[in-house]
This record gives sequence, C-alpha cells and structure tokens, in this order.
Amino acid sequence: MRIERLQIHGFGRMKEQDLITNAPITVLYGPNEAGKSTILQFVRAMLFGIPSRAYPTERYEPLLGGVHGGVLTASDGDDCKWTISRFTTAIDGGGNPSNRGEKVTITRTDGEGSVQQLTQQDMERILLGGMSREMFTQLFAISLTELQEIRTLQSEEMSSYLFHAGIGGGGEIVRAERKLIQDMEKLYKPKGRVQDSAKVLQSMERLEKQIAESQSSLQQYNDNATALEHTEEKIIAQESVRHDPTNQLHLLMKAVEIRPMWIDWSEAEAEFSALPSVIAFPEDGLHRFKSLSAEQDALKTRQLQLTRAYEEWMTKLTDLQGDNKLEGQGVAIEQLSGRVESYEAKTRELQETRAEVKALDQRVGHIVRQMNPKWTRAELEGFSGAIGERESVRRYAAGFAGYDRKMESLGLELQQVQRQREDADAHYRKSRTAYKEQVDMGRSQFTMMIEYSRHEVTGRWNELQTEVERWRENHLLQLASQGQEESEQAIQQRMNQLFSQLLWGSGILTVLLPIILWSIGSTIGAVTVAALLVMVDIFFIFKGLGLTKKQGSSRSGRSGRSSSVSGIGPDEQRIVKLMSELVSHPWSAASSDGSARLPLNARELEIGIRELRQVMEMWQLWHRKLDELLGEQKACHERAEGLVLELTRVEERMSKEEQTFEHLQSEWENWLRDRSLVDHLSPEAVLDMFGLSEQGLELLNNLDKIRRKEIQLEQDCLGFETACIRLLPEGSNNLTISHSAWVELKKQEWLEYQEMMREREKLQSKVEPIEEQLSHVVDELQRVSSLMINLLTISQSDNGEDYLRRGVIHQRKDELTRSMLQWEIAMFSGMNDGRRAELITLLKSMDKVQLEQACRQAEAQVHEAEALWNDLQQRRGRLLQERDRLEQLCLHDTILQQLEEQKTTLKKITIEYAVMSICSELISRTRHIYEEEKQPQVLKLASTYFERLTGGKYTRIVMKMGEKELLAEHCDVGLVDSGKLSRGTAEQMYLAMRFALTSTMDTKTTIPLLFDDIFVNFDEERMVAALSILQEISASRQIMMMTCHRYVLDHIHRILPTAQIISLPSST
Repeated sequence: MRIERLQIHGFGRMKEQDLITNAPITVLYGPNEAGKSTILQFVRAMLFGIPSRAYPTERYEPLLGGVHGGVLTASDGDDCKWTISRFTTAIDGGGNPSNRGEKVTITRTDGEGSVQQLTQQDMERILLGGMSREMFTQLFAISLTELQEIRTLQSEEMSSYLFHAGIGGGGEIVRAERKLIQDMEKLYKPKGRVQDSAKVLQSMERLEKQIAESQSSLQQYNDNATALEHTEEKIIAQESVRHDPTNQLHLLMKAVEIRPMWIDWSEAEAEFSALPSVIAFPEDGLHRFKSLSAEQDALKTRQLQLTRAYEEWMTKLTDLQGDNKLEGQGVAIEQLSGRVESYEAKTRELQETRAEVKALDQRVGHIVRQMNPKWTRAELEGFSGAIGERESVRRYAAGFAGYDRKMESLGLELQQVQRQREDADAHYRKSRTAYKEQVDMGRSQFTMMIEYSRHEVTGRWNELQTEVERWRENHLLQLASQGQEESEQAIQQRMNQLFSQLLWGSGILTVLLPIILWSIGSTIGAVTVAALLVMVDIFFIFKGLGLTKKQGSSRSGRSGRSSSVSGIGPDEQRIVKLMSELVSHPWSAASSDGSARLPLNARELEIGIRELRQVMEMWQLWHRKLDELLGEQKACHERAEGLVLELTRVEERMSKEEQTFEHLQSEWENWLRDRSLVDHLSPEAVLDMFGLSEQGLELLNNLDKIRRKEIQLEQDCLGFETACIRLLPEGSNNLTISHSAWVELKKQEWLEYQEMMREREKLQSKVEPIEEQLSHVVDELQRVSSLMINLLTISQSDNGEDYLRRGVIHQRKDELTRSMLQWEIAMFSGMNDGRRAELITLLKSMDKVQLEQACRQAEAQVHEAEALWNDLQQRRGRLLQERDRLEQLCLHDTILQQLEEQKTTLKKITIEYAVMSICSELISRTRHIYEEEKQPQVLKLASTYFERLTGGKYTRIVMKMGEKELLAEHCDVGLVDSGKLSRGTAEQMYLAMRFALTSTMDTKTTIPLLFDDIFVNFDEERMVAALSILQEISASRQIMMMTCHRYVLDHIHRILPTAQIISLPSST
C-alpha cells in the first residue's frame, strides 16, 4: 500500500490543503503548529473514521472553517487506486453514512478503469490486510508519545506477533496458565471459604446436622397440625360475626356525613312544591327578553347621539369658506419659505465676512509693524523667504546652539575634573597617614620579633613548620607503639592468670584422679594418669615462667621508651633553636613567672608552637595590610597626576571653541549686512521674520478671497428681497419688518388656510357615515321590537312586567331541580333502593347527636371484632411457619439423597482440581524451557536493529513471557531493565521493536510507516543510524516523516537524497 495524495478540506488548523506523497520517503517539514501532527491524525481518521465528539483531542474540528474531513488517495500491490472520502457534514455527491454520523465514500479503481464501491470493513480487510485502528496507531502511525509508551508493545493484540516464532503464541500460553490457576483457586484454596470445595463441605456438614435433628420433630408436627385446624375454624366463625357491625358502622357514618345535605334537599323539595306552575315559557326566555330590552335602549340612545352630531357637523361646514387670491400665491410663498433659512444664513455670513475683512486688514498691518515699523504692504510682498535663505539661517542657529552646548558641557566637565582632583589629593593624603600609622603600630606590636627582611622571616618560618610536622609524626609513632605494648602486656597478664588457674586445676587432678583410680582397683591406670598429669603440670609451670620473664622485659623496655618520650630530644632542640631565631626569648613570654627556660615535655613545646603560629599569622596579616595601603597610596597618586593632565586638556578645548565662535559671529554679521537687516538680529529672530512674512502673504490671499465672497453674498440677498416685494399688495412697496419675518407670517397664513381646507374635507367625510348609521339604527329598532312582541305571544303575557314575573318563577324551579339532583347524586350514588331506604329512615328517625352516639357504639364493636380476628390470623401464621420448619426437619430421605449428591460433587471437584494442577505444572515447565532455549524471531530482528542504532553498545533485547518488561543487554554491564535506560536509548529500543514487528508481520499488504518527530531525543550518531535503517526499509515500504528541526532535515538531505521534502507554512 502507498499513500499518494492527501486532500484536506478542513481538519484542525489546516484548510484546503493538497499534498502529493507518492515517493518512497516523504518528509513533511515545518515549524510548530504548521500541521504535522494534524496530518498524522488526518491519515488515521481517513483510514479508520473521524472520532466522535466524545474524543475532542482526536477529532480535530476545523478551526479555520471548511467542511470537516477530506480525501485520501492510495494504491495497493495490484495497481488498484483507492479513494477514501470522509466528511462529518453533508456534501455534494452523497455517500454512505457511517456509524459515527459521517459521510464516507470508498471506491476502488482497477487497471482496466472499472470502479467498485466498497464498505469500511471491505477496505480494512483488502487494503489494510485486516489491520485494526489500535494496531495501526501503535505500530505504523506513531508520534513521540506512542514511541515512549512500552504498554503499546505489550497489548493483547501484539502478543502473538512478539512470540509467533515460538510454540504458537507466548501470550496465549501465559493466559492459559493464568486461567488454570484462577480455575484451580475457584475449586480449592487452603483456608478458603468461598471456593467450590469449601462450599460443598459446608453443605455436607449442614445436611448431617439436619439428619440428626429430623428424628425428634415428628410429635411436634402432629401437635402443630391439630392447633392449626382449631385456629382456622375460629377464623371462619369470626368472619361471619364481624361483617354485620361493619355494615352498620358504614351506614351510620354515611348518615352523619350527609345529614346537612339531606336537610337542604328536604327544604328545596318543599320550596319547589310551593311555587305556582308556569304552562309555557320560551327556552332561556328571561335572558333573551332582558337582552332585547337592553339592546332597544342602546339603539335609541345611539339614534339620539347620531342626530345631534349630524346637526353639529353641518353647522361647522357652513362656517368654513375659501380665499382664491391666497391660493394663487401659495406656490410662491412656499418657495420663499424654503429660501428663508438660506437668506438668513447668507445675511449672517455677509456680516461675518465684513467683520473678517476688517480683522484680516488689521492683522496684516500688525504683522508688517512687527517685522519692521518702516515697512509697507508692498515691501512685505517683496520680502524673500526662499528655502536656501532659511537653510543658511538654520545653519548659523545650529552653529550658535552647538557652541552653547559644547561650552556648557566643557564647563561642567571642568568642574567635575576639579572636584575629582581635590578628592584624589585628599585620598592620597589620607592613605599616606594610614600607612604611617600602620607601620608604627606593627613595630610596637612585634618588638619580640628578631629583625630580618620579610623574605628571610618567611623562609625561617616555613623551615620551622616543616620541622614541627616531622616532629609530630615521630611523636605520634612513639605514642602508637606505646599503646600497642600496653595492649600486649594486658594480654600476657590474662594468659598468666589462665595458666595459673590451669596449673591449680591440673595439680588437683594429679592428686585426686590417681587416688580415685587406685581405690577402685586400677593401679596401672592410676600410675599412667598420674604420669600424664605430672607432665602437664610441668608444661604449665615452664610456660608460666616464660610469660613472666617476657612481661618483665617488656615492662623495662616500656619504661625506657616512656622516659625517652617525656624528655627533650634532638628534634625538640632543633625546633627550639629555630623558634629562638625568629622570636627573642620565646619561652620567657610563655612562662608564668617570666623566667627563661626550655620546655620540659612535648605538651609545653606544642603550646609554644601554637602561640608562635598566632604571632606569625598576625605578623603576616600586618604585612598584607601594609601592601594594600601602599598600593592604595600609589593608585591615588597616579589618579591625581592623571586628573591634572585632564584639566589641562579641557581648558585647551574651551579656548579652541571660543575661537570658532568668534569666526562664526563675524560671518553672521556679514550675512545680515548683505540683506540690509539690523545687525543685532539673532538667527532665531530672522527665522521668526520668515514665519511672519508667510503669515502676512497668506492673510493677503485670504483677504482677496473673502472680498470676492462678500460681493456674491450681497447679490444673493438682494434677489430674495426683490421676490418678497413682488408679493406685496398693489400700492405698497415697503416693509415695516424684516423680509424673513414677513415671509414667515405669510407662510403661517398659508398653512392656516390649508389646515382650514383640510378640516372642511374631514367634515364632509364625516357627515356621510353619520347619515348611513342613522338609517341602520332605525332598521335595528324595528327588528328588536318585533322579537320582543314574539316572546310575549309565546309566554301568553299581557305586558313586559307579567313576562318578567313568569320568567323568575320558571328560573327558580330550574335552579331547585338542578340542586336537588346534585344532592341526590352526592347522597345516594352507588346505593341500591334498599340501602337508600334504610339511610332515609335513619335520617328521619335520629337527630345529629343520636347518630354520632350510634357511630361511636358501632366503632367500638367493629374494633373489638377486628382485634380478635387479627389475633387469630397472627396465630395461624405462626403455626404455618412452624409447620413448614417441621416439614423440612422431617424430610429424612431427601436429606440423605442431598448428602450423597454433595459427596459425588466433592469427588468430581477433586478429580478436576488434580487434572488442572497437572496441566498447570506441565505448562509452567514448558514455558521455562521456551524462555531458556528459544528466542522469538521478532526479538532477534529487533536486537539487530537495536545494535545498529546504538553503535554496538547494546547487543540484544530480551522479553520474558508473561512479564510486562523489556530488558536490554549491554556489551559491558549485561541485562538492563528498560525503565533504567536513558530516554533516548529507551526510545531507540522501542523503535527497533517496531521495525522488527513491521518486518515480520504476515500481512497481505505493506502498510506505510508514519513518524511524527521521533528523533527529538536521538544524538547525531544514532539519528544517522536510524535514517540508514529507514532507507533500507523504504525499499519495500512507504515511509512518511514529520519534523520541525532543521538539523534533522539536513541529515535527511545528506543520507536520503531521493526523499521528497514538503515544506509546510506556519499557521497564522
């Protein structure tokens, strides 16, 4: 299989990307977030489906828009072209919806051009060789995360590939062994309680106990049956007795409940009988008659209102009349009204323009006076402001400003150098004083030191320290030998005590044992034992004498050495001599009385050396401090001399700058005279004059423009005023108010006239509907009168009052009938005639108090009967339970049969456990033989790859069956657990395992390898080795790599020159 093309429409950060990947090795290079990992996940999604929304990190929703999905084009070994199209939303062309709610279309085109549409299962079986999504992700399309996970190499699906070269699958053997152990533990486990064998034994014990108890329970069973029969008879009798009080109680409670309702029902029945009868009355006649009466009154009122309104509108129409002259001037008035705002604005603008002309004229005169009081506007217009002139002035201004800045800077620098010089002189004087004080202090403090040069004192002190170290080493050796002799003496004393005790014991045995042997008649034995014991005694005597002599000699030697240690030897004398050469009378200073004497022992000598060391350390510290003060004094002196030179250089620079300024000043004065300007003007003032001249010229231009605008405004205002005069009445040519106010008055008059005409039209439109409404109201009055007469005729009433009285009687009878019917339903619903008669009899014969008293008596009887019945039921239940228990105890034969069945079950469990135990032992032995003698082909090939990747440092990979760990064999250390390897080495081992697995898998097609930045933790040498292996693999399998590192790409160019490089742009 070879992936030839990837068309990404929308996946993660990628949108509308088309990649051609038909080379044996394709490298996708780009920075972070360029889409490399997105492409890896896109290939997974195209082959096995886009994950659902439950996995958002693997789904890669499009972030930049576009349809979620794309198209993958691949070819297989039969030269067939596969096109896999997946989208999560509907697209043109349709497709088969998958179980993830996506649109997927898979087509296969053979060499002859015939197209076949296939399903996902067909594609996985034919193109991928039955490869699952998990296997593809863990083995063929991996990123750095999957590479670092060892568990992906030990999943259930990969176990057969890891051990397929052995005895048929190491994973299956391990699972079978574990299954046997689990099944054995289900059957039997020492001290177990839930195993099958333990349950059978517990059941057998329980059955044996039941057999013993069943033989004594027969008499109890007979007594229980008799008592149960008597109890059931009493329950039947009590059932018939308790029924009547319950019925009577229900009847009395019902009577108490409905008594208020029954009283209302009786009163309604009496009222219904007392009302007179009405022979004929229309249905809902009372309501209809009242509605018609109300409608008739409303129509009469409406008729009166319409009549009054018609008269009012007609009066108003008569008052409204038209004006023909004003109508003729209406168009001109509206035109002038539209021009009023423009006229007023132009009038204001004309006034503002005149004021602006005056102000500009004043500003121009002011500018001319500022430039030169003698100048006129003509001279202003002729003043030159050329760019060249301005640049010349700016150069002079910059020169003067630069002089000021330099002089200011040099002045500050001069002050700073003077202050630094004063400070340097003060520091120099201070350092000289401190050096002199330190010299005087040291001479007074180290008067005991013999005067030598510093170099000689240091040499003598080093020589003294060397002698002291040598003396200390000798002294320590003497002390060590003395301690060893003391320990030997202690051992010899203990040996003397032991030999003395043995001698006493041997003497006692020499006397007693021969006497005992002689007394029992063994004369020869007595003599022999006596001779032997005497020889032993002689040996102990001579041994003890030898030890005594040796101890005495060692004591004398030790006393001699101790005397030599405590005295003064030649080494000590040399140390004292060297000390005397450094310090005058060193021991007189150390003694309490001040007398000069030599040290008596090593301890006093050590104290003297320690005190001398303190003095020498203080002396050396004093000299170091003198060196520091002398160096500081020299530095201050050199700094003061340097500052004097710096002060001279600053003064020379200031003099040079003053000469340059004088030359620039003379050039500036010549420039002013050439242009007839005042001599005392500065460059800044001349620049201001250039600015004033520009302002003046600009003001003159503006003044000409404004004057032209003033003339135009005057003409526009005059045209408006002429149009107003034309509308005046004949003989009147002047206005007493402003033209705009007169136009507004005329406009208001014209609007009022238009409003009057609109009001007249509205009145005319309102009169016509009123006339129509009056005609309609008259027709309705006639219709209502005919309906009312019809109702009176049906009810046989003389007038409206008689009709209303008959209607009230009829309505009351209907209400009573409905109420009585509702009460009867509420009181007697669900009762037969007999029960109803009994209830009515109770209500008529008893009042409320009597009914409540009868209810209480009936309740007491019912409670008493219920309590007795409940007691009998509980007793019956207890007897039934007892009978069931006794029946179980009495089933002797059944229990015996169950016991035999349990024994048979136990025998089967024992046989099954024995068979499983033998099988487990055989499998365990077989597995150990396999682990020791055979290594899978996968691990052999992986070891070869691993050895090449590590440059021969690791030679083999070992994986024990059933244990989830990989071991690497180092050429020097041996087997090393993969968890103890460095990250880079562990990743190389896992990569070698994947290379071996892909090479040995027995699949119908070669699946491409996709790697996403797996060389991050590889050094250069091992990365080169990995690329060489990939070059070999690419001869039989397509490889796609993703990387963001430039150095990896450089090595790929060098090692894999035929590789296809695709650069991915960075995401925006």
